[in-house]
Amino acid sequence: MAQLEPADIASVKPAPGAQLARLGTKLVERYSQGKYTLTPSFRAGGAQYELAFVHCGIVADLLTMGRQRDFSNIAKISVCYISELWASQLPLKTEFLHRLQCFDAVFIGCAGPVEELSKQIGRPCYYLPPAVDALASCPYPDLAGRCIDFLSVGRRPEQIHRSLLAHSQTDQLFFYLRDTVRGLAKAEVVTTQDHRQQLLSFLKRSKYFLANRPKFDQPLGANDHEVGYRFFEGAAAGCVMIGDAPRNQAFDALFGWPDVVIPNPEDPSKIIDLYRELESDPERVARIRQRNVVESLRRHDWAYRWQTLLDTVGLAPTDALTQRLEQLASLADSVEQQG
Repeated sequence: MAQLEPADIASVKPAPGAQLARLGTKLVERYSQGKYTLTPSFRAGGAQYELAFVHCGIVADLLTMGRQRDFSNIAKISVCYISELWASQLPLKTEFLHRLQCFDAVFIGCAGPVEELSKQIGRPCYYLPPAVDALASCPYPDLAGRCIDFLSVGRRPEQIHRSLLAHSQTDQLFFYLRDTVRGLAKAEVVTTQDHRQQLLSFLKRSKYFLANRPKFDQPLGANDHEVGYRFFEGAAAGCVMIGDAPRNQAFDALFGWPDVVIPNPEDPSKIIDLYRELESDPERVARIRQRNVVESLRRHDWAYRWQTLLDTVGLAPTDALTQRLEQLASLADSVEQQG
């Protein structure tokens, strides 16, 4: 967002007690009495900013605000964006939620908890879906060779994985790239930027990408069927996605075009048959790739989410945001015209 706005960034650095705060929230809340400083210092002296934007990956990150309870002396409008908050977590996270009452509006990357959270905190809450850097993700105009036949990242259907693995062991020309280490979600990366760049490089070089709804292998509550990042990442990079898409209104609204996700075969052992079927129809595959890229450029760049947020709180777009939107539209038109 700092590329789109003349923004000052206050990034929280771990301080003494920060780990304790994440592991023992209630102890910190009740007994630390401000001993631990978990937030950068904000200077008072009048609303010097148009907008204070606080981003939390998960709701527990609200602890990094420390004792900050009022942003009115910093900015005219304050909002919080929580990337991941599931509806089923609301009853378990009440010790965090009161911290959201200091914001004028709350945006969530999950649709399920929006209505209930708004009732609990007495503040307007909105669904702001995930997105990508669509310009960086776009494989055009310098198309890389798609040398990876199948890419799998994170959770995967075990039987489909076994079928792909068995085929890769008998066909030396079939490249199946997948995770081989457990617990990667909790692993520490060298740098976030390097990690994201590597994933993007893999996606741009993959023919097919296994993309399933979040937590597909777990029982979910009625409002816990969310649209995960994998669909945005795969589409923007021009992959043909194969998997189990969420069956809800949010997914249909975000990805309402043909063949955005090819369903997994009913018999997981038939995944190679599906691969061969698609490979035998290169024109269809080319249409899917192109359409995924074009639609992502027109819908799913972070600039569109930022535009939505600004519109919601009544702020005008900056020149930089307008230029970004024009660049996205121009590139989408160019890719579409390549036929």
